[in-house]
Amino acid sequence: MRTNDAAYDTAVATYPRELPPGYSFPSGLIGAASADKWWWCSQIDAAWEAYFDRNDEAAALGYLRAAADVDPGSYGQFDQPADSLPLNRKIDREVRYINDGVDSQYVEYTAQGCWDWAKSVGSEFPGSSQLRV
Repeated sequence: MRTNDAAYDTAVATYPRELPPGYSFPSGLIGAASADKWWWCSQIDAAWEAYFDRNDEAAALGYLRAAADVDPGSYGQFDQPADSLPLNRKIDREVRYINDGVDSQYVEYTAQGCWDWAKSVGSEFPGSSQLRV
C-alpha cells in the first residue's frame, strides 16, 4: 500500500508545467523527482496517443517538443544502454525526430518504458488499460 509523501505532494501542488489534457498526477508517489518523471512520461504517452491513435502528427510533435526541453532524471531499471536491443522497455531521454517529424520508433519504445515505469510505481496513464502495441 502506498502512502502520501510530503515532498511529492508539495511538488505536485506547485508544479510549474501543465500536464496534457486528460492527465493528472497520481496520488501516493514518493519524492519530488517523481512529479518530473510523471510529467515527462505524460508528454511521451500523449505523443504516442496523438500519433498512433489519432494520426495527429502536429499534436504529437508538440508533446515531444515539450518533453525535449526537460530532463526527467533517472528511471532506474528502465534505463538501458544505448546499444541494447530490442529497443523496448527503454526510456530514451534524448527526444528524437526524423526530418523534423515524429520518429515513430522512438515514441514506441520510449512510451513502453514509461508505461512500465508507471506500472512499477502502481499507476498508469489515461487509456493505458487499452491494448497498446
